[in-house]
Amino acid sequence: MLKHNPPVELPEGYLDFFKAMESWQNEEVIKHRKLYTPAKHDLNQIIASSKKPLLGQVKPQIDGSILKDLYIRLLDFM
Repeated sequence: MLKHNPPVELPEGYLDFFKAMESWQNEEVIKHRKLYTPAKHDLNQIIASSKKPLLGQVKPQIDGSILKDLYIRLLDFM
């Protein structure tokens, strides 16, 4: 296996931070899949039938408190 060096020197802790962020994101995705299961739609048919924005047509019912809590946890992580 070849050893690849980055073209620039990265700041100390850079890779550790982004590895931790990726782990945090994966954990959050797992949590939210348990809390929210979107309704199934035939998106190709919806897109083909109208030029209106997709979110306006599908109207996902997402609880705002879930997103607020996620945002607060992201700020805590940062």
